[in-house]
Amino acid sequence: MAKLTKQQEAELQALAEMSDDDIDFSDIPDLPDAAIDPAKVKRGLLYQPVNQEVTVLLDRFVIDWLEQNLPDEPARSEIINSILMEYVKEQKFPGRKKSKGSIPG
Repeated sequence: MAKLTKQQEAELQALAEMSDDDIDFSDIPDLPDAAIDPAKVKRGLLYQPVNQEVTVLLDRFVIDWLEQNLPDEPARSEIINSILMEYVKEQKFPGRKKSKGSIPG
């Protein structure tokens, strides 16, 4: 890390000695309500999962059930992923509240 110049050191010292009342906050935008009220925060709003295609061997019984109950193939993938995700979360966070929604069948 580069050393600070004497001017930079002087500026930092002046800032450190400044009282809170002397700081000009007029150019800082107001916080949105969510930042003030934690109940309004939407967790995972920007999270976008990365999906990866894999080959999995399933029992014929499981495949038959999925095909009978979920004729739409993309829906089957979503359900399988949801079931596995719930299992992984339960292993990682035992005793947590389950996600809303249900698995058909």
